[in-house]
Amino acid sequence: MSPFRLIADCQLPKACVSFVAQYGPKLLQRNLVKNFMVHLVNLYDFGLIRPDAIYRASMQLLKLRQRMEAEGRLPPLSAVQTDTVSHSEQVTLDQTPKIRGSSHEEFLAAVSAPVEILPENMRLLQENQSMDTS
Repeated sequence: MSPFRLIADCQLPKACVSFVAQYGPKLLQRNLVKNFMVHLVNLYDFGLIRPDAIYRASMQLLKLRQRMEAEGRLPPLSAVQTDTVSHSEQVTLDQTPKIRGSSHEEFLAAVSAPVEILPENMRLLQENQSMDTS
């Protein structure tokens, strides 16, 4: 049973923050931050959360990352390899365009890097698109 029992849409922002508190370390260790951010954006697209909920959850995740880096439980953000568009080419965060400044900007650059679409996911995406057009 899920520990996040919701009875109304208005509880989703708090659930996002609670999810980061409980599963944030696993998201970071398994390099699933971009997946989580896409999920938050989807919630926003469907009108279930506001942009400030995305910001709060991402900042909580960033603070957790900084704490885990300081404790040595994660490599520094600049050393982490990101997902890539093709299987043959690896892109590091140092190669992605960044805005000069704080860790906040580095975090946003990291989550906006290209995302790999696996062949089985591409097939599902194409099937869904064909269903939408019919």
